[in-house]
Amino acid sequence: MSISIEQAKQIREDIGASHLILLAMWPDGSEHVTTHGKNEQQAHEAADFGNRQKKHMGWPEDLCQSQPAQRENWARKTADQIKQQIEALRREGQEYADEFESLDSEGAESEKAGVLFVSMRQVSYAIQQLEWVLKPDTDE
Repeated sequence: MSISIEQAKQIREDIGASHLILLAMWPDGSEHVTTHGKNEQQAHEAADFGNRQKKHMGWPEDLCQSQPAQRENWARKTADQIKQQIEALRREGQEYADEFESLDSEGAESEKAGVLFVSMRQVSYAIQQLEWVLKPDTDE
């Protein structure tokens, strides 16, 4: 049994996710992993995560090398491009932090403070995701 790419894509679209990793197990002990990403980068990230998950589950190494199906007009970012994106996000996050810290006590309770705080969290999360993409595959 398996889960088709079309099924994974439909689920990802239905729930509005950028990445989807599906792990299925059947009563007979068989297992299947299917991944899908909205764009090329996200498809590769999902496939990388699926491969890591399979390794942790003890799958044979040759089954932990899956790559997403090629789509038209894909241009995957290089490690240098991802590092540049991380640096740009760090600068953006610092700008939010500086503006947040400049608020007076009344401003700290304002809606603007909440927006700045959420923006800082979103930037931090985006940086974590990109750093994860650059992380070498380990068994840790």
